[in-house]
Amino acid sequence: MRRSRALSVLLTCAACSAEPTASLDPDTPDLARAPSGAVPAAPDAPEAPAAPEPTETEAPELAAEDLPSLAVEEAPASASAPADAEPDPVPELLALAREVFVLDRPSADGKKLGYLRAGARVTRSAEPAGFDGCSGGYYRIAPQGYVCAGPFARLDLDHPLARLGRVRPDRTAPLPYPYAKVGPVPPILYTRLPEPADLRWAEPDYRGRARSTLPLGLAPRAIPEELAEGRTTPAPFGRYEPSTLNAGRALPDSSFALLESFSHAGRNYALSADYLLLPSDRLEPVRPSTFHGIALEPGETQVAFVMRRGAQRFIGDPEQGLRVARALDYREAVVLSGKQARSGGRLLRELSNGDWVRDDGLLLVEPPTSLPSFARGNTTWIHVSLSRQTLVAYEGERPVYATLVSTGKDGAGDPKTTLSTVQGQFRIHTKHVTARMDSDEPDDEYDHRDVPWVAYFSEGYALHAAYWHDAFGTPRSHGCVNLSPADARFLFHWTEPAVPQSWHGALGPGTRVVIAE
Repeated sequence: MRRSRALSVLLTCAACSAEPTASLDPDTPDLARAPSGAVPAAPDAPEAPAAPEPTETEAPELAAEDLPSLAVEEAPASASAPADAEPDPVPELLALAREVFVLDRPSADGKKLGYLRAGARVTRSAEPAGFDGCSGGYYRIAPQGYVCAGPFARLDLDHPLARLGRVRPDRTAPLPYPYAKVGPVPPILYTRLPEPADLRWAEPDYRGRARSTLPLGLAPRAIPEELAEGRTTPAPFGRYEPSTLNAGRALPDSSFALLESFSHAGRNYALSADYLLLPSDRLEPVRPSTFHGIALEPGETQVAFVMRRGAQRFIGDPEQGLRVARALDYREAVVLSGKQARSGGRLLRELSNGDWVRDDGLLLVEPPTSLPSFARGNTTWIHVSLSRQTLVAYEGERPVYATLVSTGKDGAGDPKTTLSTVQGQFRIHTKHVTARMDSDEPDDEYDHRDVPWVAYFSEGYALHAAYWHDAFGTPRSHGCVNLSPADARFLFHWTEPAVPQSWHGALGPGTRVVIAE
């Protein structure tokens, strides 16, 4: 996939506004002014700017004196303060917008380091560090950088997003959220829990309680106060009037990340990560691929994937006889020793542990014919082969991880006119924990709201997880490099720029990416 709404915002210049209705960026369409009841349209992906050069100075990390200690200290006993008095709460900042930028210095002219997503809570300094271009003041946040306090970030937690946004992405799991895709009937995107009269108007075909198949871990909870009595969900990804019932209907090819679910008037509704309420009976759980690549130890340089079903590994001596050790899984990775032999007229390859496999049905991961000049020391870089549909992560000259991918379905064609992956040497310029990817091309419309583990390296081309297919090892994508969720998560945390735990995105320049035929 090549279109991301988050990407178009992050590649423009930072500017903080004191007006609640203004967008986060002067070059970004004002999503806060989206018409009532409508989902804002995606802007066209911009031309990628040249990757910014590294600077000598970086935003200093928060020192101990700048942030209160997280440890609880015993309060001194006095006549006015009991011995067990609660310590002062740790100051926090709450993000209220789709992207709340983190700058390298307390100024509107500061360089963007990354951004917080709506609902994120981060530890901050007690006092502002400056007011240049921000009337509410810039506060230092953990682990580094400054955020403008104002209409898009507040210094207290008195806001519905403090409760509704409490479920944050799980960065230890292959998928950061539970996911669901659209069922046979695309759901209405409700902005408040509908009453029976609302349903008769919005869904005249709805005939009462239907079967709900939510992902595991999303059992309905009690309706929170923020959604009770007809209250509208927050709108950090757009704007609609309090009387608005819905923000349109999902496309047939859509998927959503989910936070929680609630039962109301005999029907279950799931709260999406962009704070819309979806009837759960219109959704189907996503069952992502469990495929993953292989981590390589020092000295392990030859890798292959088993691409023939029913393959086996053998023990013994090819000259004296072999016997079956066990069956090999389809797409299982094996480390080779480099030794070859023949038995019964068939070519065999020795594994690193001394077992043997037949050569037919093996996909060998070929190293590049020559290493790039930057492959030195511990420099991290990635090599993708379009012809073999493989990816290898390197530290200098040493391969550390190998896997199968799905690149553009049109092979090595012209990426400007076909669904092919761009070739060349690039650097990761932007990373997102999740990002929206969609298309309004005729006969190819889709809308995936929170694609995980996204690393853009050239315009709209990215490495990212694909939870909607399990065809890794064959071309399949619209041009991006599709990875299994487990592989995408590994690369997201392994590559630069690093994304701090409470942030949702970071800007490069980062790890180099080489795409070759």
